[in-house]
Amino acid sequence: MYTYNYIIENNIEIYDVKKYQEGSVVEYPLDPIKEGYDFVGWDKRSTNITSNVTITAEFYIFDYKIEFYLDGRIIDIQTVEYGKTPEPVEVELPEGYTFIGWDKDISFIKDDMKVNAIYDITEFVVVFMVDGVEYNKQKVQYGKDATTPDVPVKDGHEFLWWDMEYNNVLRDLTINAVFGKSSSTTKADLEAAAKEIDDYFAALSMPLDNCEIELLEK
Repeated sequence: MYTYNYIIENNIEIYDVKKYQEGSVVEYPLDPIKEGYDFVGWDKRSTNITSNVTITAEFYIFDYKIEFYLDGRIIDIQTVEYGKTPEPVEVELPEGYTFIGWDKDISFIKDDMKVNAIYDITEFVVVFMVDGVEYNKQKVQYGKDATTPDVPVKDGHEFLWWDMEYNNVLRDLTINAVFGKSSSTTKADLEAAAKEIDDYFAALSMPLDNCEIELLEK
């Protein structure tokens, strides 16, 4: 009695096992099914049973046609085997736009596909800094202007300008506030002056019977 083991290509799992007497006629099992592959046949065709035999199923992998489109225009065609991923496709876009990806998952091909490029206008980050601290942060589309933030306040100093232009933004920007020594009266000075004035008028309004008058003789 001899044993015939039927296995699937690249798979150690036994598909079928048959026992034969010497000189028996070999019977092959039903054609195995393997997703993404077409069964070709068995690697051995035995007619004279004289020993134990292992027979392996052979398959042909399917190919699929993948078409890549940009705005309705085909930019690439690839033939891709089942379960594989297409080669990267160069997507040429106008300046200021960024390619995001494809409108269908192409990481595991298992059918013919038509896929369309997805893209969007490029955005940049513009950060306004005051003394090394983030003061304002914006996302600005390619070629657009950042919005001028509120004027920063710093005691004893006067805001002069931002150290970089932020019109027609074409890249990420970090912009710093520039200050100069204040030449005007500070808030503290104004508050002190107001208190002196209040004290002065308060003294004028005091009743005379609460005051001491001293006469000085010459």
